[in-house]
Amino acid sequence: MKMAHLDDRFPENPKVEPLSDKAFRLHVMALCHCSGNTTDGFVSATTVRGIAARLNSTPKRWLAELVTAGLWHAAPDGDGHWIHDYQKYNSTAAEERAFRDKKREAGRKGARARWQMP
Repeated sequence: MKMAHLDDRFPENPKVEPLSDKAFRLHVMALCHCSGNTTDGFVSATTVRGIAARLNSTPKRWLAELVTAGLWHAAPDGDGHWIHDYQKYNSTAAEERAFRDKKREAGRKGARARWQMP
């Protein structure tokens, strides 16, 4: 299972520490969403609304806070946001596919060897 990568000092990051509780939670939930869905750090407007609904809130204030902090950038088409430096700290979708393909092939190779298959 793929996991979002958070540094153990993540909450102390100068961009993260001053966030309100809901902006912090929106950010972490979005990081997990991006990792689990291999979006390369893109958070659609629909996803933001869904996360905000789980937080019993509307996203406008929290989005503005994340953008102001420099953690998120509005997508040029206006239909979502990009998490700043996401790909610097997390695998890209292409890297994930290559990793899975490599694991799958290693499994096949191991099965062939175990069962003496050509």
